Amino acid sequence: MFVRYLHSGLPDRDAKLKAMAEVKGYLSAGSSPSVRVLSAGSAQPVRSTQESSVQLSGAKASIRAYLDANPDVRQLSINQVLSLLHDRGIRTSRTTVAEVLREGRKSA
Repeated sequence: MFVRYLHSGLPDRDAKLKAMAEVKGYLSAGSSPSVRVLSAGSAQPVRSTQESSVQLSGAKASIRAYLDANPDVRQLSINQVLSLLHDRGIRTSRTTVAEVLREGRKSA
């Protein structure tokens, strides 16, 4: 569930909270068909790989643009950068921030 929400564009924390809430709801129902429905993935439509990669490249471009405009931010931790991005309305995941920071450090 968590990965499905991440792929839909939710930030890391929101994806975790939503997935945990959904799992708890299924488990509290107490019937085994609910568990089968959860594992079948019918609760959330899966996006195509192409759609996900377009969304990911857009998020990475936004992160790169922010880092280019604020070069001192590159020295902060992943979580600090993620927090700054969220404060500015850039929705992304911790993993994406880490990838962009890693790319920038390799090219530097």
